[in-house]
Parts: sequence; C-alpha cells; structure tokens
Amino acid sequence: MTGFADIFSSDPLLTERMLLVCSREYYESQIKGDHSLVNLIDKDFITDEDDPVILNFWFRNHFGKIPDKLNIVMNVDSHEALLSGLKLGMGLGIATGHLIWEEIQRAMSSRSPQLSRRWSTGFHWFNYRIKYRL
Repeated sequence: MTGFADIFSSDPLLTERMLLVCSREYYESQIKGDHSLVNLIDKDFITDEDDPVILNFWFRNHFGKIPDKLNIVMNVDSHEALLSGLKLGMGLGIATGHLIWEEIQRAMSSRSPQLSRRWSTGFHWFNYRIKYRL
C-alpha cells in the first residue's frame, strides 16, 4: 500500500540561475570587492516578494547559512520594478538570469574579460544556481 506522499515527485523541475545584483555605484561604494557573508548581510536589500525566501535560499546555497535578519529597504510588486530599483543604486536584490541575460551578454561582449562581471548598464552580479523542486 502506498502512502499519500508517494504520489508526489521531488525531481528537479528546472534549474534557474539566480543572481544577486546591484548597481555599479552601489557595488563600488558599499561592497568594495568584499563578498563575505558578514559584509553582504549588513547591506540594503530590495525584493519583489512579501517574504524574502529567495534571498534566504541564495545565502544558504552560497554560504551554507541563512541570515537571521536582512535589511529590506523596499518591497516592490514586479520584477521590472525590482530591476529599476537596483539600477538606481537602492541596494542588492535577486534577479533571475533568463530575464537579464541579454543585458549580461551585451556587457560581456563590450568589455574585456577582466571587466565582464560589470554590466555596461551599471549592474554587478554574484552568480549562483538554485534548483527548484516541487
């Protein structure tokens, strides 16, 4: 006899590239090349979710722990509004790679390999993958 839980699958549905991004100006004034957990959790964050679970996932996958508290300075209604706030230098936020891939490609093709992580549009990104499961 099978149980109720046996009717569900937990196989990966898709792999999405989640990027922690900020404006170039925010990066240069606040991050300053220090990508440590201690430095990042002290910064301002923008999210497009009521509960910033995706930020917690990013930190858990990147550093192996979830921050006790993050300074969420703005919660917006859409991913487009999130990207606008990030471009304006309002803090750090999580963006999905497929929505900003064209901008990343433009920046990488117009810059030298040493500067490829800096977007020509003013973004800087921290790369990490999250696998979604249902």
